[in-house]
Amino acid sequence: MPSKKKKQLQTEHASSRQISPVTLFSKRARTWIVAVCSVALICFVLLPLCLDRLSSANTQAAAAIEPLSASGEERAAEPQSTEAASMPESTPLPEADGAATPEVHVSQYSTLKVDDTYPAVIQLHSRLVSLGYLESDEPSEWYNDATADAVALFQRTLNLEMTGVADSALQEQLFSADAASYEAKLGDNGSDVRSMQSLLAELGYYDGKVNGYFGIATEEALKAFQGKNGMEVDGVFHIDDRDLLYSADAKPAVDPTPRTDAKADTAAHEKANHDAEAGSYQDASGRNPAPEQRQHRDPGRPAAAGGDLRDRRSRRPRNAGSG
Repeated sequence: MPSKKKKQLQTEHASSRQISPVTLFSKRARTWIVAVCSVALICFVLLPLCLDRLSSANTQAAAAIEPLSASGEERAAEPQSTEAASMPESTPLPEADGAATPEVHVSQYSTLKVDDTYPAVIQLHSRLVSLGYLESDEPSEWYNDATADAVALFQRTLNLEMTGVADSALQEQLFSADAASYEAKLGDNGSDVRSMQSLLAELGYYDGKVNGYFGIATEEALKAFQGKNGMEVDGVFHIDDRDLLYSADAKPAVDPTPRTDAKADTAAHEKANHDAEAGSYQDASGRNPAPEQRQHRDPGRPAAAGGDLRDRRSRRPRNAGSG
């Protein structure tokens, strides 16, 4: 009896419970179902929304940048064309397919130094002569010591190290249209300054040491020379100053004492003697008689009628064998 009642109660309790869909699947099946639904939600809902928002943001940014980039390209076009026109000859590198390679400037000059023998040395030599750094001479292909000294003077003008080597960068400046001409100024040192000091000392402008250093005393002496000779007084030794200093037209610091002309003195003396001699032949009327009628007389005694002429003839020595 009790077992029968217990079974009846279990049946009533089972019928009273509601059937849940979750209980239809096992725990492992429920886990796979949740994972698949999550992946589907991400792929078909969340990911499309993110991509749509990113694409719209990129479109807005591109629309805002496009006017700025267009104006920037227009502004950059003019400087590039001007720079391309002003740049010297260059060799562009080959461009890779699909990629724009910027133009690289390659100098057309090669480095030149002492004992090099190239045709380019002739052009270098001529350019140094035209700028006043080298004396005029027959150009040659040999880069000798004189050429190196001239290159060093050009380096000194540019405040560079005086190596005497003409590298490509130095030749770019040397052959440019605005290349600096020869000059020597305060603080410079060299054999050209020593020669200038020596000549200034000979002319009386400089009394300091002839050591090749362009100091304050040398500058003052040069200014005095420039002022005395009508040059621009700036204390810088230019080509015109050098040409005048080495010429015979250079004026000394103190003008020399004027001297009488020796030839003029001799001519005046001879004329005075001639006039005195002509006066000694004048007769009583003050006229000069003919040469054969002249009577030479001693200016210290009165003339006698024909006496002096007879006495001078009687005192003339006879030639040997005349009689």
